Amino acid sequence: MESMMVKPVFLILLGCVLQAQAASDSTFITFNGTVLANTCTLSTGSRDQIMVLGSIADRDIKGKGTTGGEKEVNMVLRDCGASATAVVVSVQGEADNDDALAFRNALPESEGGAAGVGLYFYQTDGKTQFSPDGSVTQISALTPSADNTLIYKAAYAGTKDSVVAGKFSTVVNVNFEYQ
Repeated sequence: MESMMVKPVFLILLGCVLQAQAASDSTFITFNGTVLANTCTLSTGSRDQIMVLGSIADRDIKGKGTTGGEKEVNMVLRDCGASATAVVVSVQGEADNDDALAFRNALPESEGGAAGVGLYFYQTDGKTQFSPDGSVTQISALTPSADNTLIYKAAYAGTKDSVVAGKFSTVVNVNFEYQ
């Protein structure tokens, strides 16, 4: 009797297994992209630079807009592609409250930071100022299939009529858009 009982249970289970089918789907993914020949690689020495501006006397910055303590900033673009002909450069950072073209000192006066002074960051002509809000851009020609060095200038700038001595630090983010 027991073997008779096992047979129907086995047949029922076998029927369930045969009816159970896994659902399946398939699809494909198309990847599109572009291989560019107009870019360069920013050299290791040009990345995340910490520039030391020389010490300057507070009396050497004689009022708003006067500058001192100039420093060259080299940005080396290496391994430029065969189609690299130009780069659009812009900068961004925190603007000084009293001079929209000056980068603000991130060190507060209450913690030993200099007051009444900011930083001007100049284009490769050494005269035209970039703006911390990124609105001023410069197009620089590049030599294809070569390394290119862009030389900028930074300087302390008076943002008020009088300067209070102290430490100075600011960050200038430089953006490169290859043409």
